Amino acid sequence: MVRRIFFGCWHGSRVDDMSILQAHQLDIGYGATRIVQGLSFAPPTGRVTALIGPNGCGKSTLLKAFARILKPTQGELTLDGHAYASLSARQLA
Repeated sequence: MVRRIFFGCWHGSRVDDMSILQAHQLDIGYGATRIVQGLSFAPPTGRVTALIGPNGCGKSTLLKAFARILKPTQGELTLDGHAYASLSARQLA
């Protein structure tokens, strides 16, 4: 069975159409077990975004990658065009 993450955006106060945070072809997992595979994601800036999906589909795993608790095995996270892995904790804050 294929499990998917769904992204929902609340269209409240809109700042712009650019996304500061982006994921490109991410694979994330625990050891040899891939939980998220081939995910590309760019939440719109200035909007509330929800991650929705069944248990075990990778919602928390994706958030752990954004928090740098897990390192993607493939792909890249960028923040304002800069590679996430190259930014210091201070720059991320």
